[in-house]
Amino acid sequence: MACAKDRAVPTKGFARFLRAIAVLAIALLSLTYGICAQESTLGRSIYERNSDSVVLLLARDSSGVDVALGSAFWAAPKVLVTNAHVVEAGKIFAKLGPVRLPCTVVAVDHHNDLATLTVDAEVVAIPVKLSATPLNPEMWCL
Repeated sequence: MACAKDRAVPTKGFARFLRAIAVLAIALLSLTYGICAQESTLGRSIYERNSDSVVLLLARDSSGVDVALGSAFWAAPKVLVTNAHVVEAGKIFAKLGPVRLPCTVVAVDHHNDLATLTVDAEVVAIPVKLSATPLNPEMWCL
């Protein structure tokens, strides 16, 4: 068993090293906090610009019972985009306030988990704007 007198006493150089590590850790935490705050602001601004374009989807089974929820966004008048796994859950309805509009599945891309829907109604909706340029030839962002 070691006693207190057997322990090595840290040198001044080692103590400075520990202080430098502590200062570096605090600096990194401060930087991370600033980045998180910026991301939070960015997320809030994206939500504020696009929330009117997002729709709640309900999937009903053959007996008319709602069995799943999903979301979609307006890509164009009468055209919604959602995930492919959402449309597989049952007959899809877009919930707009108290109204539930039946949707027709137009296309499904299982590889990218995307589906396109249409509604047979005039809906005043603001389509989500895609970026002007792709991030790469196969990717676009909102």
